[in-house]
Amino acid sequence: MVDATNPWGEADAAAVEAARAELGDHAGELSTSESLAARLPGVHVVKTLNHIGYHDVEEHGRDHGDPSRRAIALAADDDRAAELVTALLHRLGYEPVHLGALAAGRDLEPGEALFSGWFTSAELDLRRAEQVRAA
Repeated sequence: MVDATNPWGEADAAAVEAARAELGDHAGELSTSESLAARLPGVHVVKTLNHIGYHDVEEHGRDHGDPSRRAIALAADDDRAAELVTALLHRLGYEPVHLGALAAGRDLEPGEALFSGWFTSAELDLRRAEQVRAA
């Protein structure tokens, strides 16, 4: 399952907090995608496409090898699910960058460094490295 969602506003924040409370995550240690995965046992969740506007998906895909091809990050605990989504992102015209486990999806949530902006895969890797150094 591709999780392309973002919590926006008070209603979404309340829903996220209720889901975390249900899971016993009172410190908010789980990313929203991890919370979703915990509520859907057996479903392989991949966090991606939440840091690109829906209209950009159709309009800004580029051929493989194009130096301006935009990177789209993904995070997943299941390698096979990540491979399938990687193939989908390539078909859509984007350069997939696998961040690692689903917990890394927190870096793709609103307010985080990788959430907004247009990055090539090299730029996204650099931004992520800067974020790790700052932490």
